[in-house]
Amino acid sequence: MLDLALGTVVGLVCGAVFFGGLRWTLLRVQTARRPAALVFSSLMIRSAVVVGALVGFSGGRLARVLSGLVGLLVVRTAIVAVTRRELAAMEVTSSWT
Repeated sequence: MLDLALGTVVGLVCGAVFFGGLRWTLLRVQTARRPAALVFSSLMIRSAVVVGALVGFSGGRLARVLSGLVGLLVVRTAIVAVTRRELAAMEVTSSWT
C-alpha cells in the first residue's frame, strides 16, 4: 500500500514538472530566438526528468510505475481543465471588447 501512495506522489511531482515545464515553454515560444530549439530541448529535458524519476523510484516494481503514471495523469487532467477554463475566460473577455 505504501508503494502505491509513494508512487502516486512521485507521479504527481513528475506531472507537475512535465506539464508545468510544457506550459512554461509554450509561454516563451513566441519571444524565443530559436523556438524549435526551445521546444525540442524542453521536451528532451522534461522527458528525461520524468522517465528518470519514475524508473529510479520504481526499483523494478510494476505497481510503483503504474501508480506513478496514475499521478502523472491526474496532474495532466487538472492542467488541461485549468487551461480550458482560462481559454474560455479569455474568449468571453475578448468578445465584449
